[in-house]
Formats: sequence, C-alpha cells, structure tokens
Amino acid sequence: MSARDPDLRIDAWLRNELDAVPEPTRAVQRAVDAAAVTLQHRSRLARLRQLLGLDHPITEHGRRDRPEVVLTPRASSDDGGVTVLRREGSMLLPAAFAIMLVAVVAGAAAWLTLGPAGDLLGGSATEGTVAPEQPLRPLEPPGPDRVIVVDPMDGHFSTIAGAVAAAEPGDRIELRPGTYPADVVVDKDVTIVGVGARDTVVVVPQPLPAGEPERLRTLFTLVDSDATLQGITVRGSDYGTAIRIHGGSPTLADLYVDPDGEMRTSGPNRPREALEITDGASPIIRDLVATSLSSVLGGSSATFDGGRMQSGCLLIEDEGTSAVVRGVTFAASECPGFSISVSKGARVLVEASPIDSLVQNAGIRVANEGSSAEVSGTSITGGSEGLFVGDGAEATFIRSNVTSAGTGIRVNDATLDLQHGAIIGNDVGLSVAGDSYLATNETDVCQNGQNLDLADGARVPLELNRICQDGTAELAVEPGG
Repeated sequence: MSARDPDLRIDAWLRNELDAVPEPTRAVQRAVDAAAVTLQHRSRLARLRQLLGLDHPITEHGRRDRPEVVLTPRASSDDGGVTVLRREGSMLLPAAFAIMLVAVVAGAAAWLTLGPAGDLLGGSATEGTVAPEQPLRPLEPPGPDRVIVVDPMDGHFSTIAGAVAAAEPGDRIELRPGTYPADVVVDKDVTIVGVGARDTVVVVPQPLPAGEPERLRTLFTLVDSDATLQGITVRGSDYGTAIRIHGGSPTLADLYVDPDGEMRTSGPNRPREALEITDGASPIIRDLVATSLSSVLGGSSATFDGGRMQSGCLLIEDEGTSAVVRGVTFAASECPGFSISVSKGARVLVEASPIDSLVQNAGIRVANEGSSAEVSGTSITGGSEGLFVGDGAEATFIRSNVTSAGTGIRVNDATLDLQHGAIIGNDVGLSVAGDSYLATNETDVCQNGQNLDLADGARVPLELNRICQDGTAELAVEPGG
C-alpha cells in the first residue's frame, strides 16, 4: 500500500497497552474501541500513557510493574467528599489535578471518536481512517466460505467500513437492504454484494461534521485489489468521485452509480465523477448504469461490458491507456463535448454500443497523435458530430452508421478507414479537411443535406462507395490528388 492508504485494522499495539488498565480508566479503552485509531494518533496519547503508567515494564505475572491508578473518596472533606485519584503507596494527588485527569480521560474519548481523521461510521479516503467497529455478533473463523453480514439490526456489523476492516481476503461481505453512509478504502480481495434488488441497497456519502466545509468525497476507493462490488446503488456526492480504482483488477457488476447534481456544474477543480480508473488498473465492469463521467487514465485498461451511460460519458486519456466498450448504451450525455473521448495517446475498441448524443456533443471524439479508435457494429445518432477524428489520431469505422447529426463524420489532420458503413440523414455527411487520409470501401453517403465537404488537400478515394445523387454525383473523387 502507498503512504496515503489507510490502516484498516484497529491499532493492536494501543489495545494491548490498555488491556491492563483497571476501572474506571477502562473507559479509555472503550473510547479507543469506538474510535478511528491509526499511527497518526499515537503522539496524542503519549501524555495519557504516562499518566496511566502504561510505560512500566510487564512483570512475570503479566501485569505492569507500576502503581495502580484508582478512584477513591477522600477520608475527610469539607465539601462532601470530592473524589480524587491516588496511586497505591503514594501521596494523594491534588483534587484539581484529579479533576484535570478525569477531564483528560473524558476528552480522550471524544477526541479519539470524533477527531479530525474520524468519520465514525466509515473510513476516509482522504484522512486514511476506518472505525474499529466491534462485531455485533461473533464472526465465523476465517475460511473460504466465510460471510460477513452488514445490517444494523441483525448483522455482524452496522457499517461497511467495519466489515471491511474485519474481513480477510476471500471473504464475502453481504449488505442487507438499507442505506449505508460510507467513505471506505478496500485494499483486500473481498466481495461486497447487495442482497436483494439493487435499488434496495443504497450507499451514500459520509455526512460531513458540523461546520466542516465541503470537500472532495469518495464512497469506495479500491486500492491494488481484486475486490468485487456487486448489486449496489451508489449515490455519490456532487463534489468528488463515487468510486475510485487505483491499480488492481477488481470487478464491478450490476451497479447503479448516480453522483448528485448536474455535469454542467462540474469542472477540473470540482469534479463530478461516477468512476475514476487509474494507476494501471484493469477492472472488469459489467452492467453498470452511470449518470456521470467515468474516466480511464494512467495506463489503465478497463473493460465495460453491457450497461448504460445515462447522461454519462467515458473519458479515456494518456499513453498506454485503453478501454473496451462492448454492448454499452450511451444516452443524452451531459458531459461537455462528447459521449466517448479518446486522447493523449489512448486507445478504445467500441463494439455494438449505440450512442444517442445531445445536439451540442460529439458521439465519439478521437484526438492527438497516437490516439486511436476502432468502432464496429455501432449506431451513432444526433449530436454536433457523430464521429470526430483529428490532430494526428487514427480511427477505423466498420459496419457502423451515423444519422441525424450536424456532421456525420468529420476528419481533420487525421486518418480514417471506413468499411461497410452508412452516413445517412445528417446536415453534412462526410467532412474532410487538413492533411487527412481516408480509406473507404462499401460505405453509403446518402440523404444528407450535403453529402461531401472536402477541403483542398484532402485525399479521399471514394471508389466502391455509394454517394447518392442528391446534389453530389455518384463519382469517385480525390481532390488534391
């Protein structure tokens, strides 16, 4: 794990230290059990350890060789007997100091439970903590078929974070119907699955503490794991990413991911994302329904199989990054400019994935030297452009069609191979400009307001294609050739 990853286990060191503490200082241990304890808290407890005598050595009887700390009433008192602390064999401590120490104990409980790292009900991807929740009922011993149930009424844990912290690789975590606040990091090969209909198991953002300003929030962060998320509705924040995948080969199946708000309010400094896939991750994503941006970055290779991008879109960027999009429906993307964008040297294979674009967006945009797209068996409807290929990129368009767009296919300083396609019913059918090259075969360009818009210098061999005689002759032309 990297330095930013959370410690998902309760701090065993601290618990062992506090096991020897007698009542009433046992309250401190209960505070620790209820708190999110990580390495960053140890320095805060140094003074408390000193006061409780926790630094004394262990005796042969397993007890600490230190005076016991107890609470006892004063033998005589003018104020009715104020309770003070004393150590066995030592002088009485002043009452003011006793009150101070009791305040330290009480404050430690609140401090550890509600400290700046702590969202009590879940872990924090930004602060790196998780609540050390104790099981509500005993867990089975670790084994290949162990199931951990999350249910506030009748489960092993009431929170997802508690279950993940206790889980071992291979465990199955079942979420009973309900709504669960979460901000949890998963760095184990576990399965987290909703029990019942997907819309009955809902994960929502962890509430912010009173007075804390809005910040970027994530519900699930999967780090270098082959974990599985399945059968869950994830309602993300309007500021952040609902699910982050950093490395590993996880599986996401049958998820509905719906960040709050609208894409037009999103921007580089205030992202609104369904998924972020980066750091060389290679997830398999099946039957996803997403209403926002999903991005594949940083040399990752994601596979999207089935599902629907409803108002959502897919961004694929960076050299070495690739995606396979198979059987995914794209409808009315609210992302600025595209339903699928491929740039900065990335690659995409789009198969049998119908795209219905809003008027201001392109269906598929491929740009920058080294970027490429292969589109097959796909219908693109509407949008400013059905397919745009530019800035040195390459694309292949096979057994696919574009209809009802401003421009069916636009190529600018790029290369396109058109095979067995149809460009029909657009304002402009095929537009080619700049230093572009097209290879075409058995493609119909018909019933467009203007079938061809070819700039000087464009090399467009149109033999073996059908260019309808509705203002443009059915001819093989090659301007600039």
